[in-house]
Amino acid sequence: MNFNQIVMNKSLVLIVLFLSTYCSAQEPRVTMSLPESMALYRGYPSIVEIHVDNGGEGTYKLVGNNCTVKASTEPNKFIVNPGSGKKVVLNVIDQSDSSHLLQRFELLVLHLPNPVLFFGASRSGTKASKRGRVLFAKYPPEIPLTAKFLVVKWRIEVEGTAFNGTGYHLSDEANAFLETLESGAILSAIVHVKGPDGIVRSMGAAWTF
Repeated sequence: MNFNQIVMNKSLVLIVLFLSTYCSAQEPRVTMSLPESMALYRGYPSIVEIHVDNGGEGTYKLVGNNCTVKASTEPNKFIVNPGSGKKVVLNVIDQSDSSHLLQRFELLVLHLPNPVLFFGASRSGTKASKRGRVLFAKYPPEIPLTAKFLVVKWRIEVEGTAFNGTGYHLSDEANAFLETLESGAILSAIVHVKGPDGIVRSMGAAWTF
């Protein structure tokens, strides 16, 4: 083996050793996901899932700006509740060295989407039973959020007669009147609902009997 071949072989060995050392010293790969949505919602505690690859599981902590962060009972999951700003910054930090930042994420903070109104078991815009008796708001299956909405007040109108009330349940007078209606009558409603974000939403809806 000549001198050039010896030098080349030694160079290859050094390159392999360097790459091995570099790979072993690489930062863990950090990924984040939001199981419920693509953003954070103001007033709503969102689940944030963090995974640290390359042997980093369980060796980090999550610190946030413009939010509160609480560890979930499930591994790698945190409950993040945004503040009043338009974005949240989440920092994944080495548990053994708080000055060692593993990854930084910026997330938008949005208002909660409007829920859908229901009369009894019937969604707004569908056929309903006159014995529905309750008005409430919730998210349909296509919006995988578990936010709860409180009915503050309501106004219903059918065939020129209107009733007003508060809370989920219709008044006895309203229920008695609905029992007298013929098939095909249309019930319209304006319902004020309050979400976990503190916003009171005025929502319109209608059902056919």
